[in-house]
Amino acid sequence: MIIQKSQLDMVLVKAGSFMMGSDEHDESPPRAVTISRDFLILEHELSISQLLPVYNWALAQTLAVIEEDGIYLANGPRLLRLPHEHLVLEDNQIRPIADAENKPVVNISWYGAAAWCNWKSEEDQLRAVFDLDTWQASFSANGYRLPSEAEWEYAARGAQFAKATEDDLNKQLDEHAWTYNNSPDGVMPVALKKPNRLGLYDILGNVWEWVFDYYAPYPSKQLVDPLGPARGSTTVFRGGAWGNPQESARVSSRNGYSDRSWCDNSVGFRPVRTAKAPD
Repeated sequence: MIIQKSQLDMVLVKAGSFMMGSDEHDESPPRAVTISRDFLILEHELSISQLLPVYNWALAQTLAVIEEDGIYLANGPRLLRLPHEHLVLEDNQIRPIADAENKPVVNISWYGAAAWCNWKSEEDQLRAVFDLDTWQASFSANGYRLPSEAEWEYAARGAQFAKATEDDLNKQLDEHAWTYNNSPDGVMPVALKKPNRLGLYDILGNVWEWVFDYYAPYPSKQLVDPLGPARGSTTVFRGGAWGNPQESARVSSRNGYSDRSWCDNSVGFRPVRTAKAPD
């Protein structure tokens, strides 16, 4: 079986420092964070057209299996919920419904996002980040992965423009983000709104985005490449979504109330990978 490769357009984010968090709720205290590695981040949330070649390859290789309520890792957790509003099953493969190819992936668990990252890394001949038995991650690998919570916020703030204030970033939000104010009926295709100053589309709104970190209160000290606790019961997703008010679509807003097996029609992801060191 020939599986068409999925093209990824990645944006380079240069290493640097910024003030992470805010004075609001669990976003406090604001503190200095340094991102020590350049990294590449997908310019928009992963789309259906980018998910399907990788997942259909995994199904063909029996790395994943179709069950009544979802696609599961073989002998592992659920990756994608079924039935799915944007997908249909056909001959042990998943296909998009009409006009769904450019919509972001939703109803995918944290495990499903991590598995996609590993399988796409294999396709692109990169070293996989995740161990799909233990779900431990090697951040020294050059394959695709989920961003840390700090990397996500750094990119959302515009990276080299990270000194911008929250008020600056939230002005004219309707021009940049799909929220309940302008998309109350569901997810929209990617990259229809204006990008942020780094060139990232839909970094706020449309769908929440899984990040790597387990949820925990922020420490007050200055940190370099923070990753959250080694263990936890819930994992963070960021950015707000189509069904949420504008107050959720903020660069510092956190959602950490769901475990890694959770699937929802407002949650997707945006992969990153550590950039190559310069020659």
